Amino acid sequence: MEPSTIVGIRSAVINVVVVDRSPLVRKRLKALLRNDVPQADVIGETDDAQAAIRLIEAACPDVVILDIQLEGGSGFDVLRVIKLAPHPPTIIMLTNLTLPEYQVACLEAGAEFFLDKSFGMDLLTDILSHLARRRRSDTPEEDRP
Repeated sequence: MEPSTIVGIRSAVINVVVVDRSPLVRKRLKALLRNDVPQADVIGETDDAQAAIRLIEAACPDVVILDIQLEGGSGFDVLRVIKLAPHPPTIIMLTNLTLPEYQVACLEAGAEFFLDKSFGMDLLTDILSHLARRRRSDTPEEDRP
């Protein structure tokens, strides 16, 4: 199990936590967001279900990109717990487990989006760009950087 990390929060429009078992996928997601969604700032990452819950509670991200398969539990475990928070983040499930049963279960548990890792990266950047634009338009002018 890799340790979870929280990095410094900058003046991004949306703060993102990446939760995926694969270090290569996490690295790819961070590079993708850095290049294609500059308004998004990855403030933390982990590969472990319990560490993800602690990280999300501590970092209070706007968005969590969450895989179903994790160390020490599943993305379902994480999803169910963090959706109980008073102001839960937007959850984007990004997984290779794309059977309709998984999609239905994730959406019923509170995920706002369910994407296939093989085909969903363009949709992921579109969704995050949209969320950033929406958040920016909801922020009063005097609070903007």
